[in-house]
Amino acid sequence: MGQSNPKDNRRQVRGGIYIQLQKTYFVSNEVIHGLLNINLEEPFQGHILQVTLSGVEETSFTFETHREGIRKTIQAQGHNAFLNFQIPIYDFAQGQLQSAFVINPCQLVIPFQLAISDKIPSSVQYFCSEKIKCSLKYSIIAEIISTEPNVKPVYGSQEIFIGQQIPSFDLTFTSTAQQPELCYCCKPGYIQYSINRNQECYSPNEVMNLSMEIDFSQFSKTVNELTIKLVGQLSMKADNTVVNRIIELNENSINVKVQSSQMKSEVQFKIPGNIPLSSKGQLIEVIYYLYIIPKIDTFYCVSDSSPHYFEIQINPNSNLLQNSQNIPQLLQIQAPQNWNPNQLQPSQFNQNQLQLFVQQKNQQNQQNSYNPQYENNLNMIQPSTMIQQILIKPSGQPQMINQNQKYI
Repeated sequence: MGQSNPKDNRRQVRGGIYIQLQKTYFVSNEVIHGLLNINLEEPFQGHILQVTLSGVEETSFTFETHREGIRKTIQAQGHNAFLNFQIPIYDFAQGQLQSAFVINPCQLVIPFQLAISDKIPSSVQYFCSEKIKCSLKYSIIAEIISTEPNVKPVYGSQEIFIGQQIPSFDLTFTSTAQQPELCYCCKPGYIQYSINRNQECYSPNEVMNLSMEIDFSQFSKTVNELTIKLVGQLSMKADNTVVNRIIELNENSINVKVQSSQMKSEVQFKIPGNIPLSSKGQLIEVIYYLYIIPKIDTFYCVSDSSPHYFEIQINPNSNLLQNSQNIPQLLQIQAPQNWNPNQLQPSQFNQNQLQLFVQQKNQQNQQNSYNPQYENNLNMIQPSTMIQQILIKPSGQPQMINQNQKYI
């Protein structure tokens, strides 16, 4: 984790930052509260402490090609660093604007907070095999930016889970005429559907209420029952191909008896509690559809390629997130010796300090080759509005000795 790069030959200082959170799962418009536990064991040239919310999509899947009678399996991979939202937290130089400012060895605790936008997609984790997998992950990264080009920043990171609360637009009514395909020569007519549902977005374990009015009078075959089926699909894209890989995540269904040609029915459909959230990234999409498929009494071949269907959104339920297997673990790591930090409050940055921060940030992003889709376009809480009392007490768990250690 963090920004360790095996090809990065810059020198690292002794020390690091431990990001202390109460939890690692959050939803749209929620505010993240945390503490930055800083341990610096040698002088360090730099003065801006920043917090970054980063988002990365990664995909890996296989597909087959056929050319001149030869079948070939292609491995596709995708990587997209779509989010790089950075805010300054503390200026060790206290506005002196000295690029050569040196921080002496110290132990510090500084609170921070960050609001999550409702524009970024939900976290995704899917694994079938080493060749077929994908993830959409978020991390909080804390860094003291180095002003020496050959020295790495002092940093620490913590992976988090974000669930997007997709807004509802009251598109709860659908009406279509379905023409089930029996065979090429048969034209049995059509079925008219009018479906009302109580809402557009649902959470796991929530109940969907459907009010159905279905007219079979213009359809010449007998429909014995309807299958109502919730299907989740995962779509993966890659950098080196235009091919999409679509995987069916889950399927849950119920059957409803048809008693007459003019059917009115109230149906309840419970959303499963263990399904992934809806998510629409650049490379990864998790989409859910509710299909209504007639079971037709006929000897002919029947196709359900054109059922009545509509898309629904699966939003997070905060009470269920804490028990999800996809929630990252809080880092539990050893504290440095004689850990006795001083607690500071975030700085209030003036215009000159912010301009210097932007310059240093751009230089650092060039070194890290960032090209995010979203950069600093979230709902930001300025450091000057920080709550003075954070409800997290410094603990004796931060490991800030080897900042390049990877935690899996």
